[in-house]
Amino acid sequence: MIPKKEKYAFLSFGLILLAIALINLSSEKDTNDFISRQEGEQLNDTQEDRPLIEEIRERMVKEDMNVDTRAQPLTLDLETAKNLAFPLTANLEDYTLGDSRRGISTSGKAGGSAKAGVLNGQYNLLVETTGLPEPKAQDYFEVWLTRNTPFAYVSAGKMIKADDTYQLTFASTKDYSDYDFVYVSIEPPDMNPRPADFILQGQLGQGPNQ
Repeated sequence: MIPKKEKYAFLSFGLILLAIALINLSSEKDTNDFISRQEGEQLNDTQEDRPLIEEIRERMVKEDMNVDTRAQPLTLDLETAKNLAFPLTANLEDYTLGDSRRGISTSGKAGGSAKAGVLNGQYNLLVETTGLPEPKAQDYFEVWLTRNTPFAYVSAGKMIKADDTYQLTFASTKDYSDYDFVYVSIEPPDMNPRPADFILQGQLGQGPNQ
């Protein structure tokens, strides 16, 4: 028979373990709730941005722009671009909300970054992405820069696949620093100078990724 004193000690120890387990369970639930709220806020932000982005895309598609929408870029190799100290940066967010675009789906989890600015006497842009699936057939990903006032846009060109991700470098003697919105679209091989379907979007700003 276990002495009464030891029995009470075992019982107290068991209650302590139970209390710790309940605290851990509550903490885990709070953490999961917080993550869910954060993901929900990000989803709501993207949903709120959709009308504006669609309006911009419609203007890019419909308006007769007095600009060359396919700029003639200078050469900027990827390794050089990655070592530049860009003054403007942006986080690229998935615009699709998981909807498919031209037969592919990012599951709403694609992303990336854009860096830009005038360096060494020319405008430079570096775009790196994550989570973009392989396009169907001859489709390809293209990067666009837009300016809202006065409205204008330019294609920075097709993205290339490197290190299992899609990336782009772009350089020009023209300063595009006031083109502060960056979009990644998926395009058919039709040589249309207007964008087809947006997948990623972001806004360039000063300092760390916005």
